[in-house]
Amino acid sequence: MTMRAVTMRAALATSNASRHIASGTRPRERLSVEELVMRAQMGSADAFEVLVRELGPRLHRYLTVRLGNDADARDALQETLLAAWQELPRLRRPDRFWVTGIAAHKAADGLRRRRAVVPSGEDEGATAPDSDLSYLRAAIQALPAHERDVVLLRYVAGLSEQEVANAIGVRVGTVKSRAFRARSRLADLIDE
Repeated sequence: MTMRAVTMRAALATSNASRHIASGTRPRERLSVEELVMRAQMGSADAFEVLVRELGPRLHRYLTVRLGNDADARDALQETLLAAWQELPRLRRPDRFWVTGIAAHKAADGLRRRRAVVPSGEDEGATAPDSDLSYLRAAIQALPAHERDVVLLRYVAGLSEQEVANAIGVRVGTVKSRAFRARSRLADLIDE
């Protein structure tokens, strides 16, 4: 089954009943991400479809904030899911499913591509703000990249500290210290 077919099926299958049918579980049984990854590694497109439904919304939120618009976020999400599907057989530790790390790399690639096409003298952030949160978005964008990623993954995408640590390849204590520094910087930026 192609990745396009998997993501289309995931987008269309929204009810709880279809989720349970697709994953082969009873309605009261909910598989962990690790179990779904292991099933997907064994070739179950249905398990990957459930992973997409479960992780897709938080990845989309992260990518939307990181890239600044929905169209770029959707493109990056598609690239992320395709890369995850293609690399799934090579994953050695299903307990450290790396899709968030892939999303972070795709976001960075998207920002690099965008910078490459912005003519000199034009500010890429010169578009009109699309919400009342534009000031907060600007403050988050002003953070150093390593702190910005922690803020976006932890508070926008809703990942746990352990999941953030796994995604960016650092220890949990590093995630905590970066989050603390980022909150302090944000408070200073907002107070200005």
